[in-house]
Amino acid sequence: MNEAPVLSQTHGNRFVFTYVNPTAARAALSGAFPFPVGAVLAKESFENDGGKAGPKGPLFVMEKRARGYDPERNDWHYAMLNPDGVVAMAGDGRPESSTAFCSGCHSVARVNDFVFGNGTIMKVKPTPMAAPGTNPCAPRNPCAANPCASKR
Repeated sequence: MNEAPVLSQTHGNRFVFTYVNPTAARAALSGAFPFPVGAVLAKESFENDGGKAGPKGPLFVMEKRARGYDPERNDWHYAMLNPDGVVAMAGDGRPESSTAFCSGCHSVARVNDFVFGNGTIMKVKPTPMAAPGTNPCAPRNPCAANPCASKR
């Protein structure tokens, strides 16, 4: 959905490419929302290496599930897979889910069936993002937890 990587602050300040499966394509390209059941959107991410795409980061996935899966959040299922393919987070958007942060951000784009599409060819209405809260998708800094690290 985009020709060049797009910097996504909400996906850990990483560069991303967005892909859709054939089921999602008509809605994504025409803006005829909601997305149908079985629609899958994926964001391939790359670490921010001084303002350019660096090493591979996590894969972020949204899948439209059957009606009733999570009605308050338009039945989206969210997942994040580490670069090695291990599932780091998966679930609906309910507050007790590990993916509640995902649905919290995406709920701002309710008018587009919870999809932003910034920097893509998707036909979505511009939806301003609020500043994200604590982002579980942000890269981890192991030194940040070590108060002695800054004294070296």
